[in-house]
Amino acid sequence: VVAEMLVSQHRSFSKPLRFDASSEQVLPDFLLTDTPKEVPMEVFGRSDTEYLKRKAAKKVYYDDKFGAQGWWYWDAVGNATNVPPFPSLR
Repeated sequence: VVAEMLVSQHRSFSKPLRFDASSEQVLPDFLLTDTPKEVPMEVFGRSDTEYLKRKAAKKVYYDDKFGAQGWWYWDAVGNATNVPPFPSLR
């Protein structure tokens, strides 16, 4: 859904891929590249216990590294049709 929206809005982004990265490394689902600073984008889509722990750790990581307003996320569990607006263009 997010990739389709980014494409339809003619946004510039990349999709980081996990090759030999450890499971502890934080890789965003997308990286928005047409903003003043690159913006990591996360889609949180599960609600099991292990996933919620990882989600909490990712939020702390992104807040620490990019600031609370410096990254984007969508909590899709129970909110599958209401995607938050993307960050503004340059």
